[in-house]
Order: sequence, then structure tokens, then C-alpha cells
Amino acid sequence: MSSSKYISDTFKYVKRPLANQVFQRSEHGPIPSSSKADANVPINLHGKSEKDFLREFDMNLEFGPCIGISRLERWERAQKHGLEPPLEVKELLTRHQDDPRYTQCVWNDYVI
Repeated sequence: MSSSKYISDTFKYVKRPLANQVFQRSEHGPIPSSSKADANVPINLHGKSEKDFLREFDMNLEFGPCIGISRLERWERAQKHGLEPPLEVKELLTRHQDDPRYTQCVWNDYVI
């Protein structure tokens, strides 16, 4: 078996809907763009700290595996597949895009 560095090396194909299937659009509308003005707007984390909220995102297997990719790449992949990941996660990741404590999943420091 060849060793793959990323999960996307193994799973290269994207599921496409059949001709009679239609993905429903999210009721949230388009993803808001993040800017410097948005940095002071509070994010509803449902009473959790930012780190706990991101940790729960990492542990939720509904959005696919998180090993080998950044949280933002995982969020974008889940969005592309119509899994509707939490918009709060994207907001947190764009606010702290230079901090590896926020951008990498909880398993990043573990050697497999």
C-alpha cells in the first residue's frame, strides 16, 4: 500500500448529484466575506469558548476527516459537498488566520 500524505490523495472524486437530484441551498444565504470591520462583531458560540467550539468542529465526523488538512480547508470541503458546516467556524478561522492554534485541528501535533 502506498503512503499518502493527505486524505485527498486517496479520495480524489467529488460526489455529483444525479440528474434528478437537486441540493437544497442553505437558509443562511451566501457566506459573508470577512473584513477588518467584522473583527469586533461578536460571534454566537452558544456559550462555549472559541477553542471549545473549534474542538467540537474537529470532533464532529459529519464534516469528514480533519487529519492532514487545516480547519479552513476542511470547512471549505464540507461546504463544497453541501454539508452546511457552522458559519461561526469560518468566522473564527478568518479572524485568527495567522494563529496555528486556531487554523490547525486538535490532532495536528500527533504523529500518525
